[in-house]
Amino acid sequence: MNSNKYSWWGSPRKITNVIRDRKISWLELFSDLVFIIAIHYLISGLSEEINLINFVRFILIFLLVFDIWNTFAIYFDLHGNTSIRTTSFTLLMVLGVALLSSSILSFYKDNYFPFIIIYMLIAVLIFYLWIRVVYFDPAHMLTTRPYLIQLVFQFIFLIFVLVSKGTFLQTLLLLPVVISKGSSLITEHRNFDIEFKNRKIPFEVSSSLQERYGTFTMIILGESMATLVENLNGHYVLNSVMEFILLSINVIGIFWLYYALIDTVHVKGHNYIKLALFRGTHVSFLLVLSLETFFLVNLFEVDKLWLRSGFMASLFATISLIFILKRFSKTTLQQNRNFFIGAGGFLVLFLFVSFRPLVLLTISDLYMIYLVIRRERASYLQGIALAK
Repeated sequence: MNSNKYSWWGSPRKITNVIRDRKISWLELFSDLVFIIAIHYLISGLSEEINLINFVRFILIFLLVFDIWNTFAIYFDLHGNTSIRTTSFTLLMVLGVALLSSSILSFYKDNYFPFIIIYMLIAVLIFYLWIRVVYFDPAHMLTTRPYLIQLVFQFIFLIFVLVSKGTFLQTLLLLPVVISKGSSLITEHRNFDIEFKNRKIPFEVSSSLQERYGTFTMIILGESMATLVENLNGHYVLNSVMEFILLSINVIGIFWLYYALIDTVHVKGHNYIKLALFRGTHVSFLLVLSLETFFLVNLFEVDKLWLRSGFMASLFATISLIFILKRFSKTTLQQNRNFFIGAGGFLVLFLFVSFRPLVLLTISDLYMIYLVIRRERASYLQGIALAK
């Protein structure tokens, strides 16, 4: 191929061209911001009409939208650069996700057509990007070919969704699309092992990709705070202010635990399966965090036992997954003990589910504060030990 042909436009970076200690760029930060809109409509759409089918839609929409973010995050981490090409396609993705976000509320109202059409257009863009990757780096075809085949398979199912009648059947047909996306990295891990070993690519999750996961976590927590502020607006009475403070402590507690524990995680292994499991666990964490956000912002709006139980279950899952993510790095006895304290503590907290939301939230906030204090004390003692 003639490299001069692409000199001004740029070409994908080869996977073997690893940039050590790369920091996320302004372009990546800007592209992440558009997902705030998607998370907002995702939560507000479910809040408008709470039922079982909308819970299923919530999970499907989240996983489909997150897959777009995850694909571009991994693409940028492995093949991105500062070229006009990378910038143009990233901004095109931003435009696509903005349009996709505008169709989420229609999706909740049984109109799948706009969402699926826009999603398919983004899928075509993704397919093109990965085709061009193997054009410039043919040796990468080993791990890219199965992914491209799955994209075609998913595209066919999306066409079936469009031509099918009835939202139940359409929802059912979306399940194979989501399942195949979630299983692709796990099922193809042996191919990754072969390519990475042959091409001497390190088995590790880059610090820049971990920062991107942290940014998405911040997006969800930011949406929590924005919704809490919106609910408080104009209701400056003692009960409303107290509810706002207690709910905010919950958000701050999750923020504190996540960044205190995950900030020091460095995922490195001898094969690809550990990297795939770390990403999968992070997807699960972000999904349950989004669900916890929904339950949190509706805790005082819908006084139902099932909602309080959902809040406690999602909060328990969120904190447990934070400790599990921490264990992908070097594990210590203190971290193991913290995990079981977290699990045991929430079993006790479930006894309070039948109480009023104010009592339930106060107890869960106190427990969150307890976990944060334990974490900071352990960090302080570790610092003293290292200084000696």
